[in-house]
Amino acid sequence: MASCLPYVKKKGSQIPPSAACCSAVVVANMPCVCNYVTKEVEALIDIQKVIFVVQSCKRPLPSGTKCGSKCPQRLL
Repeated sequence: MASCLPYVKKKGSQIPPSAACCSAVVVANMPCVCNYVTKEVEALIDIQKVIFVVQSCKRPLPSGTKCGSKCPQRLL
């Protein structure tokens, strides 16, 4: 998931993820990954950007999935 860090960091604009990032997203169990998003992690990443990345990589989070302190359907 390190290849996706530039696309989900709090600072900077929202940009489409690279092919390397999408390759990581495709094989990741994103609902499981979301379970590890703590307040400390949320201080470093932007959940809105995470959701943008997974959608851009054609792996949207299932409806109702909580990622950190947020649910995607409340963000869109």
